[in-house]
Amino acid sequence: MKHALIIIVLILFFPLCFVHGEERSDDTGSLNNPPIRTVVKTQLVVAKDPTLSGLLSAQFPGVGQMYCRAWLRGSIFLLGTAMLYGTANEYSQKAKDAPTQEEQDENGAIAAGVFITGLALHVWNVIDAVKTAERYNHKIVGQYSTQKKLYMDLKVGSTKSSIGIITRI
Repeated sequence: MKHALIIIVLILFFPLCFVHGEERSDDTGSLNNPPIRTVVKTQLVVAKDPTLSGLLSAQFPGVGQMYCRAWLRGSIFLLGTAMLYGTANEYSQKAKDAPTQEEQDENGAIAAGVFITGLALHVWNVIDAVKTAERYNHKIVGQYSTQKKLYMDLKVGSTKSSIGIITRI
């Protein structure tokens, strides 16, 4: 059965594998042009999931942007939120260790302000991760949807045969 299927595929698609050459000449008709070579590139393009990107950034700031290959943006969010949360923690510790109530209140207010700023940056980070994934997908679709020509290709080997659709650039 397997061999019969291969024979049927070969009979149906074998004529498509041949490209008939024709002579090309310049305007005078005296010289033939060299054959044109075609470079075939194959690339698997995977879209990024905006929901996954947002969840990654919610769990660990900047990772959603890094998932979308925005390395610098992800690093900035990662370092920014880490610095703000660390600073808020330091001022919170200073508030606990302060000898007077006035210093405790002052350090506590600074800690609360810096923590709220870090939380706002964290929320902005999640929203930006979703938008970054959407921009990445839009860029990829625009980049690879301009290809115009598709060709069928048949490869027959000693152990396996394959049929595929390829793009010639």
